[in-house]
Formats: sequence, C-alpha cells, structure tokens
Amino acid sequence: MQPVDDADIDLPGWGGTVMGWLRVATQLVALNILWWLGLLAGLVVCGALPAGCAVHELARRSRRDPSMHLWRDFWRIYRESFRPAAGVGAPLVTVTLLGGVDLGILSHARGALVALLIPVIVICIMCVVVACYAIPLLGATDDLGARETLRRAAGVAVASPLTTIGLVVTAAAAGAVAWCWPLLEVLVGVSLPLTAMTLLTRERLLHTGVLVDPSA
Repeated sequence: MQPVDDADIDLPGWGGTVMGWLRVATQLVALNILWWLGLLAGLVVCGALPAGCAVHELARRSRRDPSMHLWRDFWRIYRESFRPAAGVGAPLVTVTLLGGVDLGILSHARGALVALLIPVIVICIMCVVVACYAIPLLGATDDLGARETLRRAAGVAVASPLTTIGLVVTAAAAGAVAWCWPLLEVLVGVSLPLTAMTLLTRERLLHTGVLVDPSA
C-alpha cells in the first residue's frame, strides 16, 4: 500500500468556505465599529436605527455579494435610510434610555417599588424587539412611514411569540458572552447579535407576508 501524500488529498471548497467565513468575521468587526460611529453621528437617539439598517443590509449581503467598499457603502445606506429610520428609532431609543435610567433608580428601591422593575424591563425589551422587526421593514423599497412601520413591527412581534422569545434569548446570550469574554464585546458585541436578530426577524416577516422579497 502506497502512503498517501497530503498533497493528493482534495478538499473541494474547503479553502473557499474558510475564506468566506473569515471575510464575514472581518466585516462584522468593521461593522461593529461603523455602528458605533453611526450611533454617535446621529446623536444616539436618531443614529441607532439608521446604523442598524446599514449593518443589517451589509451583513445580509456579506456571503453572497460582499461589499468591497464597506466604509462608503455603510454611509450611503446610512444616509438613504436616515430620515425614515430615525423617525422610527427615536421614540424606541428614547423609551429604552429612559427605561434604563428607571432601572438604575429602581435597583436601589425597597418595598413595593421593586415590583416596578418587571414592567420597565418588559417595555425596554419590547422596544428592542420592535426595533429589530422594524429594521428589515425600513429596508423595503416603499416608504411605509414611521407610524405604519411601528404598527407592523409591533404587530408581528406580538403575533410571533416564538420568534420574539428567540430574539430575547439571542440578546441574553450575547450579553452573557460579552460578560465572560469582554474582547468579543469590543469586536462584535453589537454587529453579531444585531445581524442574527434582524435576519431572524426578516425571515419571519417574509414568512408572514408582511415583507416581500424583491428578488423573489
């Protein structure tokens, strides 16, 4: 029996698969930085969802049609989606920030006031969930308007409890990983969970018919 030379072993597609995942990982790190820049550019309240829309769209295309000009494409999508996304995101981010302040205050409360932690937490979670449903809707070709986008996003969030629970679990898992490995939080702490959650909501929106895939 002749010895098998390593050079004779053919691994079709293996190298391309590895390179593809490395490209995705690299882009997620870059998108994480860009999201923070977009957040600050929109003064936090108005910048969160436009930045989220850009991250979602570029991450969605990363395996099929990766951007060769990530910086330029991010800011192009950011500018194009800024007005509708800021209109949807501003109330959600404001409520979430106020909820965070309330949680900080209530965490030191005593007695019956502690019970208020539960509704505040639920409201903050629902704002994040609705934002994740709204981001794919904002990427649709037709401008639904802020009120209609929020209505549809909230409606699907309530009507899809399993998907909503999946979003909460994803966010909690990302928080736990960040707590254990802070370096991952710095590298992909926003882009990775945001991508996973918005792609999940996009699939749910497509399944329910609320969002129509233009490529279909």
